[in-house]
Amino acid sequence: MKKVLFTISAIGIISLTASAQEIKETKPAEANNATLQTIAETAIKNGIFAKMLAAMEAAGMQDILKGKSPYTIFMMSDAAFKKLPEGALEDMMKPENKENLKRMLNSHIVQGKFMSSDLMRTGRAQTVGGKEASISETGNVLRFDNATIVTKDIECSNGVIHIIDMISPDGK
Repeated sequence: MKKVLFTISAIGIISLTASAQEIKETKPAEANNATLQTIAETAIKNGIFAKMLAAMEAAGMQDILKGKSPYTIFMMSDAAFKKLPEGALEDMMKPENKENLKRMLNSHIVQGKFMSSDLMRTGRAQTVGGKEASISETGNVLRFDNATIVTKDIECSNGVIHIIDMISPDGK
């Protein structure tokens, strides 16, 4: 019985690792629109966006992640949120700070589906919050303003996710 439980646990860990790796390695050419998941489903499956998903919900913006309209989202991983001062995220998610939270999140969302190659051609991205973010590349490092894009081109049925390593709480 212990051996069976150990085997099942090991398979579960391998499956979770494979799922996260699979998302990180998704390439546009491999994607089949019929089998792609929404941004929300992809983020949940990846398992590293709990804080971003909670912030989107607190701001009343979860429909962006689930809807049909294509969006490009520069998503902060849980590790990026850990770089904030202690209690900053919790403070941003208070009902009285909802508009500030929306402004910050909107500065990480672009209307339309833009792969990294599209972003590099323009060198900028106009966010739904009205901010013009710069896109640059130095060596093999792609940047969204001051943030490093650590994983790019995670294609979804309703857009694309680029994972960034930091957050700007004031949306600038």
